[in-house]
Amino acid sequence: MTRTLHIYRDTILSHRHITVKDSDKTTPLYIVSSHTGLSGRANLEIFVPSASPSPQSASPGTKIADIDFHSFSSRITILLHGTPLELHRKNLFSRSRVFESASGLGTLVWKVERWTRGMSLVDGLGRIVARLQGHFLAMRKQAVLEVMVGKGGGEEGRVVDEVVVSALAMVEAERRRRSAGAGGGGGGAGGGGC
Repeated sequence: MTRTLHIYRDTILSHRHITVKDSDKTTPLYIVSSHTGLSGRANLEIFVPSASPSPQSASPGTKIADIDFHSFSSRITILLHGTPLELHRKNLFSRSRVFESASGLGTLVWKVERWTRGMSLVDGLGRIVARLQGHFLAMRKQAVLEVMVGKGGGEEGRVVDEVVVSALAMVEAERRRRSAGAGGGGGGAGGGGC
């Protein structure tokens, strides 16, 4: 079964808030808030929206993950449901990232497709777990994420969370790489946020 998710920026001129919506393109599944490295908070915080949000609450929902970008080592660290994950480059010159799944999928690799600006998440057997296709010329829509998941099972939600959160880390890593290449900074933990 393939599940298609849509990644949107909430405002046109800022990358500060990103929303991941379900296949209907209206139901928010994840809300991303970004911060500079000087704020003392994670570079990206990922929330699941509350079923019945309180008007008094400033929180966008329940936080499920933090993502930090380390400028000197190029590591990306994720704290997902209290479990640490680390995305590291396959080699010095690669844009692809490798990590050990906390949800039982083994070693996973986000492979960056050079010419299409797409990415594929591949397991140790070469099976595609997810595909991410960027919409870099669109004003609001950033990407479409296709997640190939099995039917049912209590762990399916954690697998989807892991795929989505690691995909958001890759989208931001690529945004930072392009920004640094254009002379805009933003490549490090203290750089320009999102």
